[in-house]
This record gives sequence, structure tokens and C-alpha cells, in this order.
Amino acid sequence: MSKIGKLLTFSFLVLIFVACSADRTREEQVGAMIGKIEEPWLIINLTPQNLLDKSGVQDGALPYTYELITGLFIDDSLTGIDYNVKTQAVVGKGQSFTPNFYVIFKIKDEGKFKEMLEKEANAKIKEKEGFTYTIKEGDNFVVVWNEEFAVMSNIPMDFAAMLTGGGGDQGESQVNKNIDLIKAADDAEVDMKYADFLKKEDDISIYYDGAGMYSYLEEMSMGESDELESMKDIYEGMSYEFALNFENGSVDLSYITHLSDELKEDLNFIGDGPIDKKLLSYGNNPNPVLVGTYHVKFTEMFDYLEATLGEDEMEDLDEGLSEVGLSIDEAKTALSGEAMYVIDRIETKEVTWDFGYGDPYTYTTTEPVFGVALRVSNRSVIEKAMKSMMEMTGGESDVDLADVTMETEEIMAILEEMEETAYGPEIEEQANGVIRIDEAYIHLGKDVLFASNDSAWAQKVATGKGAKIKDPKGTLGKDPFGIYANFASLAKMENLNDARVYVNLFKDFSGAANLDAGSFSLALKDDSKNALRILTEVVSDELNKMEQRMNPDLMEEFEDAVEVIEEEEAMGCEAGACEAGACEGGACEGGE
Repeated sequence: MSKIGKLLTFSFLVLIFVACSADRTREEQVGAMIGKIEEPWLIINLTPQNLLDKSGVQDGALPYTYELITGLFIDDSLTGIDYNVKTQAVVGKGQSFTPNFYVIFKIKDEGKFKEMLEKEANAKIKEKEGFTYTIKEGDNFVVVWNEEFAVMSNIPMDFAAMLTGGGGDQGESQVNKNIDLIKAADDAEVDMKYADFLKKEDDISIYYDGAGMYSYLEEMSMGESDELESMKDIYEGMSYEFALNFENGSVDLSYITHLSDELKEDLNFIGDGPIDKKLLSYGNNPNPVLVGTYHVKFTEMFDYLEATLGEDEMEDLDEGLSEVGLSIDEAKTALSGEAMYVIDRIETKEVTWDFGYGDPYTYTTTEPVFGVALRVSNRSVIEKAMKSMMEMTGGESDVDLADVTMETEEIMAILEEMEETAYGPEIEEQANGVIRIDEAYIHLGKDVLFASNDSAWAQKVATGKGAKIKDPKGTLGKDPFGIYANFASLAKMENLNDARVYVNLFKDFSGAANLDAGSFSLALKDDSKNALRILTEVVSDELNKMEQRMNPDLMEEFEDAVEVIEEEEAMGCEAGACEAGACEGGACEGGE
């Protein structure tokens, strides 16, 4: 090929490269940058101005004194940062025991940004290879930027270098890494996995990569953790994408799961269907504080445990079951895997301890009143276990449990014999086949085992009068995992104290999930404005009240200073409007 031909070919390739680079979206550029970070395992993606607008921190949501302080750090006219461009926080594998942290953002006003670093961080600004940077060894961070990207990162701790007397150039080394990272935006191959994730427009998007997390944990353990090694396939085969959004009247969280084919097959015991809604009829009242449901394939779950637990753990499990006369094969058939758990209410009680000398000690405690309903699939296994427990205590039974289905009277006979040996719990037979074992009230029905710490609730269930629990959001009968919490019921607690203001904010919490995805929502009573603003107003107000209680003199001085600022602003003496000292006495020189 002639020299002219080579020159034309080279020019053509350069044009193609430049054209491809210019066509990259910012998401693709950042995707290329993240792809160059060693083993990233957590990525947070957001647009700062969006959250600032929703929170109202620049629009009256904060007390004036707080707004003055926060304005120094979030006002773009002071920081020079472009808050309208997406910002990413990335955590990746580090050196020794610390991960590496990166924040990728854009600078709108370089002059203001430099001024902020020099004034607030006492930083020295330098230049290298067309990039501007600063190193803060004492604060353990560096910042590198050009006209398009800025990267702030920690300075990794190299303990090996420190022990050998080196490590003094870690800041400069990290600056070079950040420069290469910014160059990668146009030079490196785009990792579309990250680019596609960064295109999401949720208020806050979070990406978790189990493979990167495993690499970091392995580095921390220095390869000496057998337990971590046994979990390698689980870590490396699992990643998540989370989306957090603040809406008018609610905070919504959703996620999707990315599983390897092998892991998905291993976790198939997590079913894709809800519980039998019959279990929802075992409530004490239709509107409890909280109700949750889950449905797993019980037999397959035991198979998974056998395949994943270590030899010592399996020996412990087998030994524990054998003590009650069961093998693992028998135990895995006992339950269907369908369960409902309920917190009916929270009660305040006074407890008195009398030690026999001095005055009795009385204190107040809050306790949840709860219940659990489990679907039984093989009642004979439970009966066999109870017989073995009785024999361990030295008692004998006249009933051959292998030949009959036990009734309540027969169960009580076994338990009473256990109690007489002084090794068993305190046992009492109550009406309608309810058995009290210490603080638990248990009723074994035909195919449901119910337990509660409330005797009246257990009696309701035993007589077929359990309450049907409401499912207002449809989350309890939708997926294998469901939850619903009613804050109106929780607000009835007597001693919420400082937490009451927060409890009164919310209406309910609900959600459902399966192996592939899940969604949850925290509903607020006030749906007239964005939930983030409501939370910002309440939290800042409570912090302000706490500060006033703890530092009344300081707050009084602060308020006096604010009054002076407000008076000067009212007279047109804003910062920069008059020369220093010109506003003294309430007047500006020269009519300003």
C-alpha cells in the first residue's frame, strides 16, 4: 500500500472513531467508565436537582436557619456543580479492607467549583494532561475533572505499602486512575449492562452486583473463609436493580432480580403462587397492625439446605431432628410451606419483680400480641416427634401413636407426662382443645397449626370464630411473599413518645414479591404534596426542636443573626450589594 493509501486509511479510521465517540450518550459514556472500575458491586444513579425539587429544601421545606446552612453545600451558584445532569456513586473492589468509592458528576461553573474547593476544603488546584485535579490526603479524597466529567474518589489504603514504608504517592496514583477513568468515556468499550441501567429515570436507581460483592468479601477475608467459599455460586449468580420513587402521598420501592440459570433452578423452592387464603381467616380482628404471608415448597427447601449447608451444619440438623425421633426425610414432609404471621396489636404492660427483699421493682414494657398459622401436610410426623419428646423425659404413654391419629386429649396426656418429669415446659389444657405451653397457646386443627401468645385469640380459632383479615391492597394473595401494615392500628399504642409524629404521618405499608421481582409502597396520609417534601419538613422540624431543647442559648444567638440578615435583605443590603460596612446603621452608602 502506498503512503497516500496508508494515510487515507488511517484518517478514515480516525473519523470513524471520532464519530462513534461523539454519538455516545452520557449514559453510554458513564457505562464505559464504570466498566473500567475494578469489580463494581454497587451503583447509585440519580439526578440531584430532581430530589432537591421534590424535597423542597430550596423552597421553604427547611426552617430558615437550616436553609442558610444547607445552601452553602447545595446551591449550584456556590458549588458550581450541574445538578441537572445525572450523578452516579459507585462502590467497587478496593485494596485490603476498604472498598473504593467513586462519584461521577458534571461541573457547570468551573470557577465556582474551584472557589468552593479552595475556600471550604483549603484545597490546592493543579493540572495534568489537560485535566484539573486536587488531592486531599488528610481528608482521603481526590477530585479530577475536565469540561465534561468530574470524578471524586477516595484514596485507597495500601496497607502492604504502608508497612514497607511506601504508600506516600497514593493520592497521585489515584489521580492517574481517575484520569484514565474519564478518558474511558470515549476510548473504552461501552458496557451496555451499565448503560441500560443508567437510562432509568427513577428518583433513585440502585444496581447491586453479587459477583463484585463476592470479590470484595474475598479480598477482605484474604481467601481464608470456607463459609464464604461455600456461598460463591449464590453471590456470583445474583444481582438486583432497585427503583425508589417519591410520589404525592407515597414512597415506592420496586426491584427486579437477575439470577443465573443454575441459581434459579436451585432456588425453585421459592414458589410462584400465594398462600391458601383460608389462612387469612385465622386472625383476631380484621385490621391488625401487621400481617405477612409466605409460601415456599417445604420439601424442596430442605433439599436445597442439604445441598448447600456444610457437613457440620447438616450433622447438627440431623442430630437435632433425631432427638425428637425424626429423620430429615420425615421432617421435610411435615409442613406445606404456607404460613401467615400476624401482629394483632401492641400492648403496654406493667411487670413487677419481687426478689424477696427490699421493695418490688416495677417497670413498663411493650409487647406485641402475635399469632402464626402454619399449614400441616403430614400430621403423623408431628405426632411421632411428640412421642419421642415424651420418651426422652422418661414417661410412657398408653397410646400407640403409630396406629392412631391423636386427639387433643392424647396430646395433653403426653405433654403432662413431660411436665411431671420436671424437664418439660409448664403445660396446661384449656377449653376447646387449646394447649398452653408456657406463654404460648397452641391449637392443632385438622390441617393447620396455630400458635399465639393471646389465649382469647387461640380460643377464637379453636371454635372456628377466627376473624377474616382484610387485604385492602391485594398484596397478601398475590405472590409467595406478601405484607400489609396498618399504621392506624399502630398509632393506638400509648407510649410512642417521639416516634408518634412519624407514625402519624403514614397510612399503611404494603408489598408483594416473588423470585423475579417485588414492589412495596409506604403510603402517607397527606397526598397533596410530594412524600419527600413531607418527610423533609417533619424531620427538619423535629431536629430543630431537639436542637432548641439541647442548645437554647446557641439557637437564640442564631435566630438573632437571622433577624439581622432578614432586615438587611429587606433594605436591599443583600450580600454583594454594598461595600463592606456600608449597611451598618441600616443604611447603604450611595443609595444602594
